[in-house]
Amino acid sequence: MEAKVKKYEDFIANKLDPDLKICGDKLQKIYTQMEQYTTLKNTVEMLEEQKVKNLRTQVDIGCNFYVQAEVPDTETLIVEIGMGIFIELDRKQTLNLCEQKNEIFEKQTNLLKQKISDIKAHKRFVLEAIREIMQLEPEAKKKEPELRFM
Repeated sequence: MEAKVKKYEDFIANKLDPDLKICGDKLQKIYTQMEQYTTLKNTVEMLEEQKVKNLRTQVDIGCNFYVQAEVPDTETLIVEIGMGIFIELDRKQTLNLCEQKNEIFEKQTNLLKQKISDIKAHKRFVLEAIREIMQLEPEAKKKEPELRFM
């Protein structure tokens, strides 16, 4: 009996919990990318609305060191599309790219959320199996203390 419980506990600790962490980390990475593309989209829309042709800004060159930069023409932008690949796009193309990327990210987050939900359900199932083996009262049947208000 204890060997079976140990086997289930090991399965949770060595398989389900790490899988849950990996999915959570992937989800966080996608949220960060979504935020970056949303910021890019908002910036390009602001450039469009205010009809900005040139721009003075500060650029982070690493370790929070900034240098002054001047962009003489804001009609074309150099955008990273992934895996360290950069392409030159005009404003409209950049907005389209941002929309496409965010649609892809939305699908990925939905898949990851479903996977996380499945892992959590599997974990609950295994925990319930452990309770049955140990002949403990199921969690759903436990009575909660009554709260009385005066």
